Amino acid sequence: MTIAIALAALDVEPTFLTPVSPDVSSIGSVGGLTSMLFVFVVAGILPAAFAFYLHHMSDRYRRRAAHAAAVEAGGAPVVTGVATIEGVVVFDEGEDAAVRIAIHQTGTVSTGKNGESHVWSETSREAMQVPFYVQQASGDLVRVEPDDSVLLVDTLDSGTRSSPTTRTRTAELALGERVFVTGEWAEGFNPRAASSTAFRGGTGPVFRSPKGERMLISARPLTERHATRAAFYARWRNVLVAFFIATHGLFFLKFDVMLFFGEKGWATFTGSREYESHSKSAIVQHYEIQVKLSDADAAPVFFETDPVTYGTLRTEAARSAQVSGAVPVLVPVRFLPSARARAWFTMTIGHEATLHAAQLLVYVLLLGLVVGLFRQGSRRAQPWFEKARLDEAGKGPLFPEVADE
Repeated sequence: MTIAIALAALDVEPTFLTPVSPDVSSIGSVGGLTSMLFVFVVAGILPAAFAFYLHHMSDRYRRRAAHAAAVEAGGAPVVTGVATIEGVVVFDEGEDAAVRIAIHQTGTVSTGKNGESHVWSETSREAMQVPFYVQQASGDLVRVEPDDSVLLVDTLDSGTRSSPTTRTRTAELALGERVFVTGEWAEGFNPRAASSTAFRGGTGPVFRSPKGERMLISARPLTERHATRAAFYARWRNVLVAFFIATHGLFFLKFDVMLFFGEKGWATFTGSREYESHSKSAIVQHYEIQVKLSDADAAPVFFETDPVTYGTLRTEAARSAQVSGAVPVLVPVRFLPSARARAWFTMTIGHEATLHAAQLLVYVLLLGLVVGLFRQGSRRAQPWFEKARLDEAGKGPLFPEVADE
């Protein structure tokens, strides 16, 4: 991209009157390569990959919801990999429990204009899990081997008071309780497996945590939970697709059109102007150049540029006026050849399609906002058993029953 002073004659290549000329670009624009990489990678590949991930997660939970519904109805086929089983809890020999979660909390009380309120903050958490069995309707005993990451999808009790400001809330599997377990089939130690499913050496089918995921053990059917998660991911997938279309259909529309359909050309420098804009803290000087394509239908268009380019063009225009034959000053532009009415939208100065620095900043902020809202929504949708820390707020004293005594 150079400022060229050329003879305005047909079939004559531009003749440069200065050996070195500054690049031409609108004020605040970034380079063509930087702009293209930003649009393709940051505004293209990244949101597309995120949308694909959301679609994948939505489809995964949708399939699991369908399988869980079939299990609940009693007609689920036996599948390999991740699946859901249903049955009654049977403790292993010598065990009096299977899975127990205990959350220890400390309470604080405050008094405001609306009265007394309290906050229970988690201080520690204890988890106990040992292998147990699920007796299915067929009578088969499936050995379940939960690990430290197991999620017990159950309701916490109201809490056991251990001091005036501490309590412990627990959730645990009970012997004989009907449960739904989402895990992954594997082969392992299962001495109580039915003879039809047992392997040599006391091995047989066992249920373990899915690879890279957490096992779910629930006293309630898992269909609704899986369906809710599928809907959550599908909703945010649609939000991201709409965001992608909106940004490229509006925010980056001019850049996209110029990049794919624009052509390089030369426009004549026809004038300039400068003015000041005032704010509470500063006075900003603006420099604009006026250019015009040779097309008869083209109208002169103003573009704001930097003071160096502005001064150089004015100097070259003054020099060209002294050359016999009125040599014009030519400015490199990118334009749409099919557009009849030339305007700022159908033409830019410089041979490359570029973005304004403010576009990059605003897009990054918008994308960050979308990701932040997604993460916030994901945290809000988490039940207690998926939260890394359980803090609960409420009105009144820590132990209402104590206050009533």
